Amino acid sequence: MMNSTFAYIVHTERMKRGLTVKELISRIGGKISPAYINKIERYEEIPKPELIIKLAEILDLDHVSLLLVAQLEKVSQYRIKIEKRYEAALKCRDTKYPKERNLPIYKHL
Repeated sequence: MMNSTFAYIVHTERMKRGLTVKELISRIGGKISPAYINKIERYEEIPKPELIIKLAEILDLDHVSLLLVAQLEKVSQYRIKIEKRYEAALKCRDTKYPKERNLPIYKHL
């Protein structure tokens, strides 16, 4: 998985406050597993906005900023997935976009 500012922020701020994963879960309300927190902190998962807001409150962070960081990373993840799918479908793995702009699809652009 790619490098994640969101994961770094959550992990670093949790550690600064001396919270264990179990303590963080307890403050969240205990509805998630330690494995899920580990996924968040290892760049493998970006949680739903409601959990991001709760994490921001617990870690005394600005929730708007944390949401924006998470949103940018989530959009970037989807963009990468979509690009890979389209590249595979077009069988143009060597280049991101067709070199020839006279393809039928470009007539409308």
